Amino acid sequence: MEETILKASINNRMMNTMNILGISEDLQNLIQCDMENQTYQIQRMLADELDAYKGKITNMWRTILKKYMSYIKVKKTRRIKE
Repeated sequence: MEETILKASINNRMMNTMNILGISEDLQNLIQCDMENQTYQIQRMLADELDAYKGKITNMWRTILKKYMSYIKVKKTRRIKE
């Protein structure tokens, strides 16, 4: 009888240990998934900021180019008049 109770107790503890290990693995997976999600969100935010920055730079270059072209046009006009 004691042997049966001892075996049942050991089996119960093994099942509890396996359940705890399963819960631990589930928690680890949830944490990993959350970290991946947060990483993706940060990457997306940085990509959006980079796109906005590229747009600003492009607009600055267009403005500079227009001003330079106007300068060249004025310079040519002055040469023709002289």
